[in-house]
Amino acid sequence: MAQRLTNYNPAGDALSMASTAQGLGAMTGNPTIPNMFDGGKASKPYANTQIERNSLLAQQNLKQNAISAQTQAVADVFGQSRNAMTTETTQTARAQQYMNQNLANRIESSQTGGAGLMALNSIMESPQRAKFESDIAVSRAMSEPACQAPELGLMTKMMNA
Repeated sequence: MAQRLTNYNPAGDALSMASTAQGLGAMTGNPTIPNMFDGGKASKPYANTQIERNSLLAQQNLKQNAISAQTQAVADVFGQSRNAMTTETTQTARAQQYMNQNLANRIESSQTGGAGLMALNSIMESPQRAKFESDIAVSRAMSEPACQAPELGLMTKMMNA
């Protein structure tokens, strides 16, 4: 009489015995299953594993591209902000240069040729500076819409000092 075929898996039994020997007996409660029922194609000699493997590689590629895309997006945002700050700073510097050049051209083309500016600078560096600033404060107060008295301009200047 022919013997009956059983689903004997010696590798599964060896794993159970090795786990029990290492004190992991609670993990050996799962019954072993034959390769035919394990769900993967790698253990089946008749199945083409290339399709499954390519699918896994495509998923891995997608994950890695997403990870690198995040860092590239952050770097792009930082680059755009640096570019915007540089553009704004450049525009401000060019406006300041234009204003300075325009002022220099006007001083050179004036009738005094800058002598008035030199006189103003000499007053600002002399002991007459306090009187000069006081006179400016009084003039500002007099030009106010309420036409204040010059004394009020002096008081305003002293309060703001």
